[in-house]
Amino acid sequence: MLGVALLLRLPGLFSFDLWQDEIYSIYEAKYLYHSPIGPGGMELRPLYFLLMHPLADAWPKADALLRLPALLFGLAGIAATWFLARRYAGRPAAFVATATVALLPLHIGASQMIRWISLVYLIGAMLIHSVLRAMETDERRHHLATLGLVLAGSLTHITFLLPQTGLVLGAHLIRDDGRFGFRRPTVRALLWCWLPYLALLGGYYAVLFALVPTERLLGDATGGAAGRLLPAVFYHLTPALMAAAAVGTWWLATAGTNAGRRMAAMAVLGLGVPLLIMQLAGMRDLVPVSVLYLSAALPAFFVACGAAVNALDVARHPARSAGVLALILAAALMPGTVSHLLDGSRFEFRQPLQAVERQDPGATVLVYPIIHARWETPDLDAVEFKPSRGAPFLDSLRAAHDRFWVVVPLRRMGMAGDGSGAKLRWIQRHCELDGAYRHPRFDFERYDTELYRCGDTPVAGRP
Repeated sequence: MLGVALLLRLPGLFSFDLWQDEIYSIYEAKYLYHSPIGPGGMELRPLYFLLMHPLADAWPKADALLRLPALLFGLAGIAATWFLARRYAGRPAAFVATATVALLPLHIGASQMIRWISLVYLIGAMLIHSVLRAMETDERRHHLATLGLVLAGSLTHITFLLPQTGLVLGAHLIRDDGRFGFRRPTVRALLWCWLPYLALLGGYYAVLFALVPTERLLGDATGGAAGRLLPAVFYHLTPALMAAAAVGTWWLATAGTNAGRRMAAMAVLGLGVPLLIMQLAGMRDLVPVSVLYLSAALPAFFVACGAAVNALDVARHPARSAGVLALILAAALMPGTVSHLLDGSRFEFRQPLQAVERQDPGATVLVYPIIHARWETPDLDAVEFKPSRGAPFLDSLRAAHDRFWVVVPLRRMGMAGDGSGAKLRWIQRHCELDGAYRHPRFDFERYDTELYRCGDTPVAGRP
């Protein structure tokens, strides 16, 4: 299965255009705390960028090389999913869980991206096992392993705290006798894991907030996305996987083992707690909101998906039952998986910007986010076409320039950052379509890019 996962992920390392956050990551990995550009500082998420610093400092333009760590973390995360599912739900469940992760577009994309997402998934999978072992044995080495993992996750990205809280709380809601109820941490767990964790992380945050401006640390919260959070979860995890996870959670909870019951609770609360926090706090712009922030809890979700095979009669034909369930789930994922392999689930900015540079290098071009122009075509006169800039801004630009260009990213509901559609209508009324950059997709998404030339002055070399 790792071979299949590698074949699905490897081509995107070379072929896909850089996503805007990948460019930010290159800057932050190269310059660390002195990054000249980006949505916020790296102080609350230093581990991944420190790991990436040698590569980004030596080869900042080597896209495939900089994506390689994410690929390796992604493959290791799949292997960790196999281990978890085999240990707590059996070998047929491990096959189903691993196949699901290997084919999931969300995880494929995370493994092809210069970001921390696949690393957080891997740490989350290791944490689930470590917490369960620490609760079973109460041995110091398992508590220290848990301490190392929660510190590593929290320092990879601060939002790791959200699923981590759900995972740990879920495990502690099953007592040692298997009944539902809060199981207090042991003295050893407090001394060797949770008290040192709170002291170390609390001290680190206290120093940061005392020395670094709050706006640099937190950046801009994306609370406006809170209304799209649940639809995004249903889209990326799909109703078919959620149904399988529900069946598998039921089996884990009734299988008769404490570890199974705890895994079931971790799957439910690992996703449920961060979803609730983001949904409520995100509506008031208090926390950033993204389905990616659930990554650390997804291994428990996939173990539950795999465990659904045990609800079938697998005694006589375990391999056949696992194969049938994996085939059904793969069929449910296939439209999104194939679509992601075709376009990387990202806009193509490189080609339209290079077209403007080739045809009309002195002209102004509107693009959002502007980081793409700064990275791909730094000599262009690029202006950031922020969502707040509407038709009046276009009118003033038209009055001041004989000609300008607009790069238009199109989602299913229209132009990105144009909720009312007014900007796109203005562009289509006053500008000429110069090029369209799209790949066929077979799911509900759309990542098309169009290039428009606005103005009456003809371009040299064109009729």
